[in-house]
Amino acid sequence: MTNTLDSGVGHLTEVKEATIIDQTTISILPRQRRIEGAVAAAMLAPAVAMLVVAIGNFLAPVIERLGLRMLFLENGISNLAVVVALGSWLFTWVALYEAWHDRMIPRPKLYAVMTTVLLAAAVLMIPAVYRLAEYAVMR
Repeated sequence: MTNTLDSGVGHLTEVKEATIIDQTTISILPRQRRIEGAVAAAMLAPAVAMLVVAIGNFLAPVIERLGLRMLFLENGISNLAVVVALGSWLFTWVALYEAWHDRMIPRPKLYAVMTTVLLAAAVLMIPAVYRLAEYAVMR
């Protein structure tokens, strides 16, 4: 880049060079940390499967009231519950992978969703909570 200044008395020329840095050599941190979509899908899928198990545990009294007790054992955990949990994990993983495999997911959003899902699963697994639901259904 060349700037020329003509003051009438003399002629002054200033030369500046600009360098272009390739994107792979940029050394500054991104403004928001992100995680690859495939990794984010693998992280979120087990949390969703835990939520499915917790919902199954929470709905066990309703299923018993419908006369489908043979599908579930004590507290809603049986072979069927394991199959449903594994199926929900696999389905969630594949669906999120297909949606996110070419994207970068913001870490704070991923961690917020994971925390919310895990807390909901933990609350639904508390004995007082599912016994309250059982009491409400059995009345």
